[in-house]
Amino acid sequence: MVRKDLFAAMASSSGCAVLVLIGVLWVELVIAAECQRNIVQDLPPREPLRRTQITLKNRAGRPVTAYLSINPAAFTVKRRSKRSSSGNLCSLRHLSADKNDFLFQSFNGQRLEVLEPDTLRLNYCSGSCPVGVRSPDITYNVIFLDMVRVLPNFSHVPSPCCVPSKFRRSSIIVKRDSGYIEHLTLDNMTVRQCECR
Repeated sequence: MVRKDLFAAMASSSGCAVLVLIGVLWVELVIAAECQRNIVQDLPPREPLRRTQITLKNRAGRPVTAYLSINPAAFTVKRRSKRSSSGNLCSLRHLSADKNDFLFQSFNGQRLEVLEPDTLRLNYCSGSCPVGVRSPDITYNVIFLDMVRVLPNFSHVPSPCCVPSKFRRSSIIVKRDSGYIEHLTLDNMTVRQCECR
C-alpha cells in the first residue's frame, strides 16, 4: 500500500503542490498558480500532462507503481481570477418568465394559458465540471470516472455534466382550450440545486 505521508513529503518539498490521496494507487495534485507555468511551458498548448506513473517503495521495501493524474481543466480554472472562474463552474442560474410568455403553449399535448402566478421561476444549471472541483454532493461514480477517464482505454468516457439535482414544487393555475380552469402542482418545475454528474 502506498503511504500518504511519502507522497505528502514529495509534494511539500517542491512547495508547488498540495497532495490529495484519492485511492490506494491514485494521487491527485493541486498545483499552485506560481508553478503552473513551469509545468506546462514545454508542452503543446492546451495539452498539459494528463497522466504519468511513478514507482515508490512500500513499507516492506517492495516497488509499487502509482498513477499521478493532473487534470488539464485545473490549469485553466486556477489561472483565472476567483470572480471569473466561479461564473464558469457548474452552478444554479436564476431564470424567471412572465406568464404571458406562455400564452397558449402546448403542455402535455394540450394548449393552455397560464393564469397564475404572474411570474414563473424556472432556473437552470450551467457551467463546467472540471475534475479538480469537488462539491459536497459529488457521487463516487463521478470520482471514479474521473480517475479512469485519463487512461487510454477509457478516453471515450464523457466528462461530467452540470445537471439539476434538487427541485422545488410549484403550483400553477391554467386554462385549457375547453375553458376548463385547473390547478396543477408540479414537483420538478423549479431547479434549486445543481451538481456535476
